[in-house]
This record gives sequence, structure tokens and C-alpha cells, in this order.
Amino acid sequence: MKKVYSIGEFAKKTGQTIRTLHYYDEIGILKPSHVSSSGRRFYSEDEIITLQKIVALKFLGFSLEEIKRFMQEEKWDLKESLAFQRRRGMGGKSGGNISRERRSRFA
Repeated sequence: MKKVYSIGEFAKKTGQTIRTLHYYDEIGILKPSHVSSSGRRFYSEDEIITLQKIVALKFLGFSLEEIKRFMQEEKWDLKESLAFQRRRGMGGKSGGNISRERRSRFA
């Protein structure tokens, strides 16, 4: 059986705020594995993996809107997403909010 964490435990374990987790639930990029009848959110190890993907993509400069689209795709490929970000960053655009120094680490 998978370990289940309350939202507070999950926030502490992942270094995210409860407000961030509520917002991610609200916009649909990170849903809790279970919501009790009283509305309490619970997360499993699967959501930790999903959150790691979100954090990594945010670090690379993807917007939450872009991340949401990636997460909704059936065959989402991280390598494809990274290649897209690299093309976007190299194509004369600002590359989102990612700095030139951070982009060069992934080149």
C-alpha cells in the first residue's frame, strides 16, 4: 500500500507551500490522490513524482500554462519538452524567465 500524506505533510516533504499545492490543484496540474468528505487533500508518492516534473519544468522556464498542457498529453515526453525549450531559448526569444546562464548549463 502506498504511503499517503496530508497536505501539510506533503508540503513539508516537498518544500512547497500549502497555498502552492492548493493552486496547483485549482488549475489542474497536481491533483491530490484523495479528497476526504470534509475536503482535506491527501497525496501519495505518485504526486511527488508529478510535482518533481512540475518543479523541473518551472526551473527550465516553462509557464504553468505550458506545464499544464504537457501534463495533459497522453504521450508527454520530457526530452521533447527540453528540446522545445532549447529551440525557444535559442530562437532569439527571451526563453521565458530562464536566464542565459541557466540555459547554457543545458546546452
